[in-house]
Amino acid sequence: IGQGHLDAVLLPWPLASSGQRRQTDAATRTRDTARFLDTWQALEKLKQSGVVKALGVDQCLPWHLDVIQQDLRLSPAANFVFV
Repeated sequence: IGQGHLDAVLLPWPLASSGQRRQTDAATRTRDTARFLDTWQALEKLKQSGVVKALGVDQCLPWHLDVIQQDLRLSPAANFVFV
């Protein structure tokens, strides 16, 4: 059996508590964004190597998606949101 792949990997909400904070908290947003970007970059490498076929996010706010689309190569294929 050869190497397999994952069909999709989802990056969950960057920090569980970040949704409880106001976006105007610049220090918190900067820290959360840096962690989110680092994680997304690692996932991009997995996709580029063929280990993962699609990347998505889970429960992300619009500003999380803006960060990905402005600063990184790949946009998420899906954003799973539960209401």
